[in-house]
Amino acid sequence: MNKTIDVIYPTHGIRTGSQVQFDPSAHTWTVWTKQGLERTFRNVTSYARYMTKG
Repeated sequence: MNKTIDVIYPTHGIRTGSQVQFDPSAHTWTVWTKQGLERTFRNVTSYARYMTKG
């Protein structure tokens, strides 16, 4: 059974409206932006950098 964890729903900043999930079995972070783009990151540093860049 594949479980994911909903992480954060940003309410301000560059990623407003994004949905984020962490998959602990694959150790990946997946971001869906409000524009419909999907990005997957394999480490928290890359994920954090993407979420805070503007």
